Amino acid sequence: TSTTYTVDVQDASGCQASATKTVIVRTPLVVNSAGTTICQGDIAELTATSTGGNSNNPITYSWMIIDSLTGTLSPTGVINPVNPLIVGPLVTTDYIVYVEDGCSVADTIGVTVIVNDTAIGQLVPVRDTCQGFVQNFALTTDIGVTFGWDFDSDGVIDQTTSSTTTQYIYPSAGTYDVTVTITTAQGCISTITEIGWVTVNPNPIADFTTDPNPPVVTLINPTFDFIDQSFDASFWNWSFGDQTNDITQNPTHTYQDTGYYTVQLIVTNVFGCTDTTQQVVRVRPDFFFAIPNTITPDGDGLNDVFFPGALVGATGKNYDFFIFNRWGELIFEGHDLTDGWDGTYKGKLVQNGVYVWKIEVTDFEGTVHPYIGHVNIIK
Repeated sequence: TSTTYTVDVQDASGCQASATKTVIVRTPLVVNSAGTTICQGDIAELTATSTGGNSNNPITYSWMIIDSLTGTLSPTGVINPVNPLIVGPLVTTDYIVYVEDGCSVADTIGVTVIVNDTAIGQLVPVRDTCQGFVQNFALTTDIGVTFGWDFDSDGVIDQTTSSTTTQYIYPSAGTYDVTVTITTAQGCISTITEIGWVTVNPNPIADFTTDPNPPVVTLINPTFDFIDQSFDASFWNWSFGDQTNDITQNPTHTYQDTGYYTVQLIVTNVFGCTDTTQQVVRVRPDFFFAIPNTITPDGDGLNDVFFPGALVGATGKNYDFFIFNRWGELIFEGHDLTDGWDGTYKGKLVQNGVYVWKIEVTDFEGTVHPYIGHVNIIK
């Protein structure tokens, strides 16, 4: 507020005079500021404001650091009189700001910049792995609570975990940098990157073929040659599906019984990486058919009946045996494996000549085998 004072005076002679003076009373100069919280390695902006004082004079702000041990101003703590003040303390630090206008009584206020620690972390070394296999990761840390894993350092977080261990599968061979972003409970972030941390070795490619191919044989000769066609293979492990194995590159195997067998090949390269493939091979029951081309139905008991002389592997089901004369007339039929033609038609021997026969026989796997041929009748 402002107050005007007037003084009137009179001397002994009766002469008078007066004087007027205005007294201005200003409000006190008051400084205001607030502290803040940052993470270690970040910066803070401290701003001071003031009220009162002589508005006609420039305001000067001076910042100082308070010694954390003694509570006094640090001997080197006078900071250039700037406002706002940019600071980046590594630990929690107290500051004091002085405000002056060259007239009023200076004012001060203390503020604190709280510095939260960032986490320290270290990746546990890993072994080389193979593409497509699980790679285990582990991290040691002091105060981290969440972890962002970038397994190939492409700038994209692949996983976020609350655990210091995790797993990842690399689909392709190569050498990879690994970056982990660690966040504390206070939201402070630190990052560690390990260059060339993971080596992912290529897998071999397992492949093979068989001889014969398609892979089907009978018990007459139940043997397969297995021919390796793998890529980048150094070691081979064969399992033939009958509880036998082989470690040569191109084995030969003979089966002892009929059936379907799953043959598995596991190949390994020089890095210890593996690949597996398998095929089914088949061993069919023996089937053999043979029949003569001439009979002599003269009653001497030798070669008097016409029928298959050798028939192995037939079931007897759906068995058909037909004889036709030269005009296509059916003169004999049988439906049992023991049926044979004695050279007669309607109870009489047929004439010498050539006759057509047709046989259909079914094996134990249900396959129908049709045969057609000629038989000579000589009496």
